[in-house]
Amino acid sequence: MKDKLVRLEGTKSLAEKFKRLCVKGVYNRNLNHPQGRFVRVLFSNTLRVIHNRELTDVSGRLLSYSSFCLPGTTKCFVTSAGDFFPCEKVAGIERLRIGDVRSGFDVERIIGLLEEVTQIRNEFCSACWAFRLCRACFYHFYGPSGFDKERMSYFCNGIRRETRSLLKLYCSILEENEEALDFLTLLC
Repeated sequence: MKDKLVRLEGTKSLAEKFKRLCVKGVYNRNLNHPQGRFVRVLFSNTLRVIHNRELTDVSGRLLSYSSFCLPGTTKCFVTSAGDFFPCEKVAGIERLRIGDVRSGFDVERIIGLLEEVTQIRNEFCSACWAFRLCRACFYHFYGPSGFDKERMSYFCNGIRRETRSLLKLYCSILEENEEALDFLTLLC
């Protein structure tokens, strides 16, 4: 059940290298700097979510599935049998099957899944401090027999640890150079 979350505690030297290059303004001048491309790719995708987040008051607001991929549009995994799943991580979980090559996409099932995930997120995620930066997906919520609260809790704890570490890195970079992360607005 282990997920491949970036653990900054285990990559401190890489985080420090990324921070040094950012503070020097290297990425603002050259996104593909030869000595720092790996660490830029390692950290910039998640820091981009923090940097480009919507700055609004969300207290009391119900959550939507906006941080999830929309099954069949963002990504679609097709098994060798021709079944469609939202992605390769959930292939084989029959509950998450969203169609097949013979019948096409099962739009009603996709809408049902999105409504179910929205309900789960509103119940379990609305009080979480990290929900606006969360990258959880169907994979984190579902096991072979459906919604799995224990599985979700395990991944949520890891995502919160990772988000806390990334926020510390983000703030420490901006404390030294408030323009250091401007390049993140250029990344799609």
